[in-house]
Amino acid sequence: AYEVSVSDDYGNTWSNWVLAGHTTEAAHLTKPWITYSQKGVLGLMWRASYSNRSYDIWSAISSDGGRTFSRSLKVSHRRSPVANPYRNDGLFGDDIQDIVINRKVAHFVWGDSRAGFQGVWYGSVPHGSTAG
Repeated sequence: AYEVSVSDDYGNTWSNWVLAGHTTEAAHLTKPWITYSQKGVLGLMWRASYSNRSYDIWSAISSDGGRTFSRSLKVSHRRSPVANPYRNDGLFGDDIQDIVINRKVAHFVWGDSRAGFQGVWYGSVPHGSTAG
């Protein structure tokens, strides 16, 4: 599980830790990525990696600047299989992952091998906030 603590005074004091994200499945959580929108909506994304090395993408959104978070939501619709080493552009690995938040939607990109080669995939989650 991921927990978040935030500061409103440049790190002099910090809020209590709050549960920010977890999965409902047995998985190792990896590659966390967190970002704020211009109006303080905080988005968190991560990978849930499984014992067979497949993974899927999850997220949680905080519309109150990190004090509370939405329930964790699976962003990807299917698990990504293990990357095919011969179709992975030189085995450079996968550092493709980002989240951007606008007024009502969190937008996600990540590396995924469902197409038989490593490509960039997109997903979005409405967060229901009018801030952003």
